[in-house]
Amino acid sequence: MKKKYSWIIGIVIVLGIILIYVNVNNQKTSTIPCDWVYKTNEDYFNLINANLGSDEDGNEVIAIIPGGMLKDKLENGYIHEIRGCSKTLGWVKPANVAFLNKTVQEWLQEDVACTDEMQNKLNQLRIQKCGSLNFDIFEECSTIPTTTGEYECSFSGAPGPEIKTPTKCTYNMTREESNHISSCEGHKYSIDMVIDRNPFTELYFCQVGGIVEINEVIRNNQLDTECEKII
Repeated sequence: MKKKYSWIIGIVIVLGIILIYVNVNNQKTSTIPCDWVYKTNEDYFNLINANLGSDEDGNEVIAIIPGGMLKDKLENGYIHEIRGCSKTLGWVKPANVAFLNKTVQEWLQEDVACTDEMQNKLNQLRIQKCGSLNFDIFEECSTIPTTTGEYECSFSGAPGPEIKTPTKCTYNMTREESNHISSCEGHKYSIDMVIDRNPFTELYFCQVGGIVEINEVIRNNQLDTECEKII
């Protein structure tokens, strides 16, 4: 199970770095992954965090989730976390980062349920399209053409070399169908789960190496000189 959780954490981190480029106010910008070194008002080490934003009506909503999936405890009570940052946003606007009353373990348990739910949806769709799951290869083709007018297809369940004449089912997948099988009801979160909208008492963006190097900077009281102080 630990290996499965590690795989999920890795996927979440990658997706988080990719998604963080989205400005919570719907502005386009470019970001890079940064080493955040921080302290918070309370002990939130076991909790996830999120980026807050606004919907079209101006209501506060959770824009990007989850953050805080993979953190390290540093010396002198500091926490290390890799998150996205952007100078064009005045660095990531840390005031938009809030902690929620959901633990990392709870989120990971929900992830397992979500994975199972989405696989079941995919299986049901394939049975609908192909009549059964008894195929060696499934070829999914988009119904939306690319800019060159082509229709992209993806393969799954590629057979091993021992299968000389694999069976294959090719089917089209609409955008609605794709959205349906890639969503799940397992993750429950809302703006009401926010417990701290301004959690940081100190925040630095560091580019000095790994955990060992950051701890050395902390021991030498060099955070103000070796890292960029945000708060």
